Amino acid sequence: MKKWCVIVALALGSGACRGIEPLGPVLSPQRAFLESLTGHWTGPMWGGRFDAYYAGPHETGSLSYSTLTQEGRIVFHEFEVFRLEGAQLTLQPYPMGQPEVIFTYLPEASSPGRWVFDNPENDFPTRITYDRTQVGALNIQLSDPERGTEKVETFALQRANPAPVQRPAQP
Repeated sequence: MKKWCVIVALALGSGACRGIEPLGPVLSPQRAFLESLTGHWTGPMWGGRFDAYYAGPHETGSLSYSTLTQEGRIVFHEFEVFRLEGAQLTLQPYPMGQPEVIFTYLPEASSPGRWVFDNPENDFPTRITYDRTQVGALNIQLSDPERGTEKVETFALQRANPAPVQRPAQP
């Protein structure tokens, strides 16, 4: 198709390929962040297994549900609501189902594969960083740079359900 379009464009002028659709929409950093979280992540934390489930993004944001399992029992759960309004992305955690303060995405503190949310008014954390710079890994760091404390909690999670390997059929 591409070769055909080039031939037609040369023959008829550059207007011949005007109706061809782009391969896909260009994602904003905020939407790219939500896309990158989609799926099930798991790892050890707080003496148990932490599982986080992120829904694929919707036009207005996304949701997550996380659990901490110790000795076969869920001892902690949390919802996260990501709201996307234009270029503004916010995060509101709901630990044990109770609403907490809202954190705001900081583009100036973020970089490709690393998204930073901040709320200097919160006790702890004042900053939540999501890091997807390593393939198959999600590192979530809770910190307090606003008050200069050294307290940091890191959730080192891996994809729980990587794509299955396709094997050729046996003869």
